[in-house]
Amino acid sequence: MNLQLIVRAAVCAALVVVCLIGAGWFPSQRAAGREADPLARCVASDQQGNHSQPAENFPPESVASGDPIRNEQAYRPGLRNSFVGHPLNAKELNLVLAHLRHKTGFVQMRFDEAGFLTIDDRSQIAGGSVTARELLLATVDGKKSINLQSHNRSSKVAFGRVSEGLSYAGWRSQEQIEVEHIEIDFADFNHLRGHRKAVEAFDLGFMVLHELCHAVLELRDPLRRGSAAGDCEKYVNRIRRELGMPERQQYGATAYLRKIFPFSPTGKVAELIFAQAEPGRAPGRGAKTKRLRLIWDVELVGDTRLFSAPPAAKEKPGVGAVAP
Repeated sequence: MNLQLIVRAAVCAALVVVCLIGAGWFPSQRAAGREADPLARCVASDQQGNHSQPAENFPPESVASGDPIRNEQAYRPGLRNSFVGHPLNAKELNLVLAHLRHKTGFVQMRFDEAGFLTIDDRSQIAGGSVTARELLLATVDGKKSINLQSHNRSSKVAFGRVSEGLSYAGWRSQEQIEVEHIEIDFADFNHLRGHRKAVEAFDLGFMVLHELCHAVLELRDPLRRGSAAGDCEKYVNRIRRELGMPERQQYGATAYLRKIFPFSPTGKVAELIFAQAEPGRAPGRGAKTKRLRLIWDVELVGDTRLFSAPPAAKEKPGVGAVAP
């Protein structure tokens, strides 16, 4: 009697293992590490200084349905609304679409029924940046699956970041796709203060383009303190220049204590500097430039890696002193 029970248990266990293997997924490899932080060098409690964050998501086949079309789209490359966790709602999708239309000039562009960004007619262009169009085309025509995710009011995401890339391979289908996630905190952009043009030069669209520089072009941010903007921001500054917008002067924000509003308590503030040059000329090349300040409350936006101001630096004036 005991022998029969043991045999039956062994057979059942073997069947379970076979079923799991047949429907399973296997992350084949991690993408090369790089700076995954966006415009403000976001970090999430990573004490080792690695800005590339592990993706808290499910692999494609674990959410696959019985619909073969849906399952096939799990391995379809391009820029898409996430279907493996934290998807953007309709309002957020439309907001991203509006920003990308403005930056690229593509008129016939939409998110299709499956959530993929689709450019129906690439010849229909109204304004926009040539460099931004090249980057977006490289994204939609590329080999990676780049998922847009909503992480509103997250203490770990400041404005946006790219999570650590993974390659997923289906045991049953033999398909493989490299997946990256752009995590967006839409609420953070409501806390930006400063010159109007500086705020516009640091908006949702530029954040997405910055992260695409990481995910698609595999560009990096600077690792050390300094005035350098880094490879990603140099690329994004080309887009800003083509759009006639001020250019970001450094990657890491400077931190100091001050009041956001005259009657608010003193808190930790992050500051970035942008430069607006004469039309048709780049900042720093003999052209007259105007320095524009952008600040935000670090406590409200979330955990960021910042460059502290010198100890002897005085508290800076309130936003009211910044030109509109």
